[in-house]
Amino acid sequence: MSIRIPEDHSSLYGSEKIDMTVSETWEDFESALTSVLLDLEEREMITIKLAGGEIPFIQFAGLGSLKGVDEIRAEFSAENVEDDRGVSTTFTPEQRAFFTQAGFAVAKEGLVWRRDYPWPTPSRTILEVVAACITRLRDVAGIDSPQQLCYMAWRYPVWRETPQGEEYIPGEVDLPIPELGIPHE
Repeated sequence: MSIRIPEDHSSLYGSEKIDMTVSETWEDFESALTSVLLDLEEREMITIKLAGGEIPFIQFAGLGSLKGVDEIRAEFSAENVEDDRGVSTTFTPEQRAFFTQAGFAVAKEGLVWRRDYPWPTPSRTILEVVAACITRLRDVAGIDSPQQLCYMAWRYPVWRETPQGEEYIPGEVDLPIPELGIPHE
């Protein structure tokens, strides 16, 4: 079976224009990211990175986004991985301790630090995740402003069993999240 994705994505989002709030400061972005993660839906994926590059990044996977993972996943780029500016970052012992206390650990591949958490989860967990991710981008990578970031987001499709049989629930290949207040890639 093939699925056709329309070239004109306006049918996916409706015709209304989306207003974008701007995250001018890291405090604005921290608040916006916290709000977005509190509302992260099933099958949604969000990647936030330095605009024009791939590393450093932070990323989030909602429930049902990753095969075999029944939790929400947060990740950020690890140390000693060369970023798009040709810089390899090393975390200080204090930063490593902070990330560990926030529940993150180096993933077995070594390319990311990862934290999985169940849903629903206490808002304190979301605040810890956001604080660690902001620290990775602002303090470790030295990104001056959230306006230097951009995001990509999408929602995976799924087949669900219903009393009437299987039902296809489409995904979105380019999910807008203007609440982040940063440019969309």
